[in-house]
Amino acid sequence: MPPKQRGTNSPRHRTQPIPETLTAVHGYPDKLKIYQCDASPYWYVRYYHEGRIRRRSTRTESKREAITVAKQFYDEINREHADQRAIANGVAFRKVAEAYIESNWRRVRRNDLTEITAKNAEYRLNGIIIPFFGDKDINDIGYLEFEEFLGHLNNLEKPLASSTITHYAALVKQVFKFALQTRSLEVMPPFPKVSRTNRRRPHFSTTDYKKVWSRAENLIGTRFHYRVIDNEADGTREGFWVKKGEHKESRLIRTVAITYDLREAIVFMVNSYIRPSDLKNIKHKHVEKRTSPEGHRYLRLNLPPSKNHDQPIVTMEHAINVYDRLTNRHKESGRGTGPEDYLFLPDQLDRNYALRLLQYQLSALLSDLGLKQDVDGTSFSTYSLRHSCLMFRLQFGDPMATYLLARNARTGADMLDRFYLRDYAPEMNVDLLQSRRSRSSKNQNSKTRNKDS
Repeated sequence: MPPKQRGTNSPRHRTQPIPETLTAVHGYPDKLKIYQCDASPYWYVRYYHEGRIRRRSTRTESKREAITVAKQFYDEINREHADQRAIANGVAFRKVAEAYIESNWRRVRRNDLTEITAKNAEYRLNGIIIPFFGDKDINDIGYLEFEEFLGHLNNLEKPLASSTITHYAALVKQVFKFALQTRSLEVMPPFPKVSRTNRRRPHFSTTDYKKVWSRAENLIGTRFHYRVIDNEADGTREGFWVKKGEHKESRLIRTVAITYDLREAIVFMVNSYIRPSDLKNIKHKHVEKRTSPEGHRYLRLNLPPSKNHDQPIVTMEHAINVYDRLTNRHKESGRGTGPEDYLFLPDQLDRNYALRLLQYQLSALLSDLGLKQDVDGTSFSTYSLRHSCLMFRLQFGDPMATYLLARNARTGADMLDRFYLRDYAPEMNVDLLQSRRSRSSKNQNSKTRNKDS
């Protein structure tokens, strides 16, 4: 190591570089150098940038390590400069994303976008996306930064499902498209392809479905505790539902009581094609009893829009029985049954909490039944009731066009095939696959063709 003693005739201050230690960093501007001084045993880095010298201790006596720190120092200064330029020029990612959020709410007011879509976008942007990209110039964000963002999503403390990661990636792309349309972005960068896994949604067999609603009826009023056991050895946590008073050595997280509404919600969902979120939104004004010209009785559900679908839903006839029972019960208990009164858990003013209560109850019920997962290990949920409704129609109903079933369930035929009906096996309807038209039908079709020709 070169001597650090200052010469008797030298005017150099103890914090100034020792000339013979000044070293340029190969491949970087000459203004980036490392050096040593008499004031410290550590190497220092300095960089002349925009009219002033920036210095920092590398906190290491190793020259090799000091060069690595110098490169990081250089990158940090230039990132700061890029961020400041982006803020000054009005093209910081944060500003564009905030403008995109405002644009979404304007679309909501014009009825071009649903409120739930705007809320979800704002939540995801403010929660993860904006904090990650921050004030970087949107024109400086490209393929590698997108790759880093996807890696960030995969490394979150609470893992995200592949479908959720796909939604985040699509939202980032929408912000960039908005930036291009508003001339904040010069050119659309390439985006990495995000593989999408179609997660099957399990349904209940007819036997299990009967067990679920029957046990729900028997357990009305029963209180369940959700408890956890923390494993200090490996840092894992095991959570489970038990009846009140059981497994007291574990830690209590929440308490829930099985309600009459759960039993009716189970039967209603399996006979109405609705989504779980509809349970919290459905009011009496959304329900209309009808009878078709052929004598079929059904409920016409004109629910608030969900997943960009707003067409009415036609229920199975048994849904009428559920609606009548709930209405009569509300009247007997003094609850309202007017147009603005809710159908399920009407006393809960926080409707998001009302849905969570039903979900907690179903989870406790399935745990009590030992039905937390299907044979493939896929967990049951409130969505399994919707899936069961669709599967039962295909299994036991007359043949129908898939698009008709999808339209009534407020989804697309492709979504029906990719998610809901992945369990639908051809052998479930062997009779249809092996069916043959009668001779009279063939002759009638032949006569019709000859007549038309």
